[in-house]
Amino acid sequence: MLGGAVNTVSEFYEDVTETVRAVTPEPIGQALDALAGTVERAVSKTPIGVAERGAAATGDIVGQASGNKALGQAVGFGLGLAVPGPEISRAARPVIPKGISVPKPKPEPTDIAMPPGLAPAMAGGAPMPTPSIQPTFEKGGLVMKATTSPEFTSPKAGQGSAISEQFAPAVETYKKRRAIYSEVKSDLKDAYASGTIDSDKLSRALRKISKHEKGVMSTFPYDEANPEAYLTDLMTAQPYRQERAGKSKVLKGLVEQFQRTDPYDITKKAQQHHILAKAETKPFADKLLELIDNGIGDDDDLVNFFVWSEKYDLFPGNVAKNLLDMGEVTHTTAKKDPMALHKLLDAAGLEFGSRTKSKIIKDYGLDAVKNVDELMQAYDRYLQEIAVPSRDIAYKVQDWWYNKTIKTLKGKELKEFKERFAELQDPRKAP
Repeated sequence: MLGGAVNTVSEFYEDVTETVRAVTPEPIGQALDALAGTVERAVSKTPIGVAERGAAATGDIVGQASGNKALGQAVGFGLGLAVPGPEISRAARPVIPKGISVPKPKPEPTDIAMPPGLAPAMAGGAPMPTPSIQPTFEKGGLVMKATTSPEFTSPKAGQGSAISEQFAPAVETYKKRRAIYSEVKSDLKDAYASGTIDSDKLSRALRKISKHEKGVMSTFPYDEANPEAYLTDLMTAQPYRQERAGKSKVLKGLVEQFQRTDPYDITKKAQQHHILAKAETKPFADKLLELIDNGIGDDDDLVNFFVWSEKYDLFPGNVAKNLLDMGEVTHTTAKKDPMALHKLLDAAGLEFGSRTKSKIIKDYGLDAVKNVDELMQAYDRYLQEIAVPSRDIAYKVQDWWYNKTIKTLKGKELKEFKERFAELQDPRKAP
């Protein structure tokens, strides 16, 4: 049984390794290699040692091989967390999610086992595969050229798409929202120039606007089947507030529709993770708007930009198909858990924190982009190098936590956990 648990966490790391191998800095790549070898040797020699002693030792080896102490700690804790049922490791106990009861020793259930890397479509239902990273259409398809070359034009877009019945309303909405932000920021700067507000108040206000603007201006709401669903922005961002002016019941309805319970801690609400990071999409959108303002691009290019990522099963902004509901312990670093998603993305070199904007601009040469073709080439490279691996890791982390947690529960607790988990928004679910 223990060997099976170690195989599960080993396969989890193998999956993550395959996802990030091509884009992972060499030291971390060496660490992942060291991890794979260490797990195999530990299992063959001292299976119990992996649970109680091998986890910490493996973490030390990885930390030394990578020069990354945090990554080593993540590995050590991760292996400890792998031990199921009655053999839950002492190393695992400090990071067992709050609110999850550890049952007394019992035989491991056999009717709920699921292959690692898969989550149920519904409680106890069939698993959902991670979407393929292969494009769903070939470059150079039969599309009409706008200012973008055919090889970087989606079949959905092309000449005249911005005035089509499908996309014209979204183009108008996007422009209105941009104008709202422009006016709000201009008014703030005028207030500062007149002495109405001081520099501290101006800075705070602009930071707050920027926080919401990343999501709102990365969103192109053209599909009613894929609604805007990110509550943090829907509740407070200026454009959304203006759009629902006089509609007092709308906000309550949005909360009821899009807010779900954290399945790991029922005293909290599930957190909404953007699969395609809004802070990473925004610099590309900003550059496109700059080109359009200078007469180098047009509204058809705006449409093309926002539908281009769909060939990788990625949907930018605050829409439902870009949001994965996660428990706090699986998503953030609030509990300092080394197996939380953002901790792992950071360790894999796929997340950049406060450096995101400057790093995207530098790494993808956005300052040097002179036309829409160059922008789309840079954007497509970003999608393949950062966005797709990040997406696949997010799904693997979500599934790993689910598979791990159901091994710690039984009876009513197990049933209720599965029911809560099945309610979470997951882009992999069929619409």
